[in-house]
Amino acid sequence: MRPEKPEAKIPMLDLRAHHHELEEELLEGFAAVLATGRFVLGDAVETFETELARLCGAEHAIGCNSGTDALWLALRGLGIGSGDAVLCPAYSFFATAAAIVRTGARPVFADIRPDSLNLDPEDALRIARETPDLRAVITVDLFGRICEPGPLEAHCRERGIPIIQDAAQSIGALDGRGRPVGSASRVACFSFYPTKNLGALGDAGGLVTSDTELARRLSSLRMHGETRPGLHDEIGINSRLDALQAVALSIKLRR
Repeated sequence: MRPEKPEAKIPMLDLRAHHHELEEELLEGFAAVLATGRFVLGDAVETFETELARLCGAEHAIGCNSGTDALWLALRGLGIGSGDAVLCPAYSFFATAAAIVRTGARPVFADIRPDSLNLDPEDALRIARETPDLRAVITVDLFGRICEPGPLEAHCRERGIPIIQDAAQSIGALDGRGRPVGSASRVACFSFYPTKNLGALGDAGGLVTSDTELARRLSSLRMHGETRPGLHDEIGINSRLDALQAVALSIKLRR
């Protein structure tokens, strides 16, 4: 007797099906980029950055290579480095704490809430009060739900401590006061990895902020710290968004 044929498995995510109805529009957009010869940054990236900033209710958006790079850029853009402490939730993807360590700073972990799995603002507030060298806080929005910092937000404001929003999973979401993700924090960081809520066709990331000076510094840091052609005021990284990914992201964002 032949064994029964196993039941067909339903994948958690089928990216082929996701892009099938977008194929014609994507190919048209890619053809337009090929015609310009501008494959890194350029008009396509600027268009996406404008659309991303508008969605988030922010003044500026900066495209980069990944969500991981976005976190590092945010930290370095705010001057975080050796000798500093950065508070973050104990439950998050590896990149959150890794970005802190890459700057030379020290991650300080706070507990999470059992109902949302996001940062527990009461525990975070307790730890913040006990950490004199705290220089930044990273909140993480898990499973599409924005982390509500509550009393931690006022404490950070009093001490001049910026809140960085790791919004890799919450693009398009609103917080409890109806504010779009990225509009209330000093800077918000996004991953556009293909499986994310807004996914590119490869690695991509971005940041939004309403701080004009910070936006200028972030744009410089993603270009090796370049401030004008051939002049580098500090050491940054090579983390630019390419035009083909920007086209794909713009097409998806408009839907």
